[in-house]
Amino acid sequence: MGFNPVGQLEAELISALEAALDKVLEDQAQNIDKPEIEVEVPREKEHGDYATNLAMVMAGRLSTNPRKLAEDLVEAFEHELVSKLEIAGPGFINFYLKNDWLYQTIGQVISAGEDYGQTDKGKGEKVQIEFVSTNPTGPLHVGHSRGAVGWRCFGQYFGAG
Repeated sequence: MGFNPVGQLEAELISALEAALDKVLEDQAQNIDKPEIEVEVPREKEHGDYATNLAMVMAGRLSTNPRKLAEDLVEAFEHELVSKLEIAGPGFINFYLKNDWLYQTIGQVISAGEDYGQTDKGKGEKVQIEFVSTNPTGPLHVGHSRGAVGWRCFGQYFGAG
C-alpha cells in the first residue's frame, strides 16, 4: 500500500536512464561497473524538473568526454512524459516534463478515493513525540530550540530522555 507519484516518476526516469546507458554501452565491448543512477530536482527551475550527473560519473569509468557521453545518453533516452532533454555544463542532463504526468496523477488520486494517502509505513513502530515549552515570560528566540535539542541529546545520552 502507498501511493507516491513523485517516487514512481523518479523510478521511471532512472529506469529509462538505465536503458539508455545500456544502449550506449552496447556499442562498446566493455564490462563496466554501472553506478547507482540518481535523478534530483535542480535548485534552479531553469534547469528543468529533474537533472542527473550520470554522464560525468560514467565518463571517468569509460575514459571519455562527459559531454559527448551525455549527448549519446540523450539520443538513446526514451520516456513518454519527458518533453525535452538538455545538456548543461560539463555533462549534466536536465529533464523537462510534460504536464501529462500531473494529469495522470490526478486520475490516480481520484481512482484511489478514500484510500489515497493511506500507508503502512511506520506501522508497529514506536515513536516519541516531545513537547518543548518556551519561556512564557519572555520573547521566543533561537536559544529555545538550541536548548530543546541540547536537552534531547543530553537526556538520551544519560538515559533521561
